Amino acid sequence: MKRWLFLCVCLWANQGFAVSASFVVQGTLVLSPCVLPPEASQIEVDMGNWSQETFAVSETGPAVPFVIHLEECYPEVASTAEVSFNGQSTVENTDVLSLDTSSTATGIGIAISGQDGRTITLNRGVYAWRLASGVNDIPLQAQVIVVSDTVQPGTYSATVNFTLSYP
Repeated sequence: MKRWLFLCVCLWANQGFAVSASFVVQGTLVLSPCVLPPEASQIEVDMGNWSQETFAVSETGPAVPFVIHLEECYPEVASTAEVSFNGQSTVENTDVLSLDTSSTATGIGIAISGQDGRTITLNRGVYAWRLASGVNDIPLQAQVIVVSDTVQPGTYSATVNFTLSYP
């Protein structure tokens, strides 16, 4: 009897159970309006050295140009690129980027503007640029702006994230 039971268990175990099912994979392959090369995703802007006397309260320093470099743009996919900037603003002026905590200078911030000189509002504004086929350099500017009656000279840096969108 034990042999018979053992033989039945072995035969049953070899039979196994199989279940068949199917699934559907779907999505959309899209053509990206532009490519942001990896080396263009971190932009460093050298603001240079300025004398404390260069600035007066509520005045800006000279505009320092920089660009966001895009490649392989297809205006037939999207005719416009919009850039928005997100970062910590100063308490005194919500349009001005505050300095990083490693900065030793105080009383200043950084304003970002388009080539027309109009400040781009942090955390809610956009700068629109009409795209051409191929390579596009979106021209922008950064400026030091005094935000306090007391300016302390020293080193400074500020960090802002940018987002590209294609309406």
